[in-house]
Amino acid sequence: MLIAAALSLVPLALLGYEAFTNPYFGVVSSISPLQLYYPGLAYVLGLIGLGAVVYTTARYINLKRGIDITLVHREIPPE
Repeated sequence: MLIAAALSLVPLALLGYEAFTNPYFGVVSSISPLQLYYPGLAYVLGLIGLGAVVYTTARYINLKRGIDITLVHREIPPE
């Protein structure tokens, strides 16, 4: 799992670079590559923030039920 996570960082870094340098993704302006397009940047950061909110909410709800979702990848259950 650690190897897969490390390998997935390579395309993620390339996509992040592309998103912040290519004006077609909507994060930078097409006029000047260094000028940020704030609605596009807010959209990308909002997606990341939404993922954090969903995870935190799911963790809180499941903790109230007595389920610790942080343990989901700790051990593979026997068959």
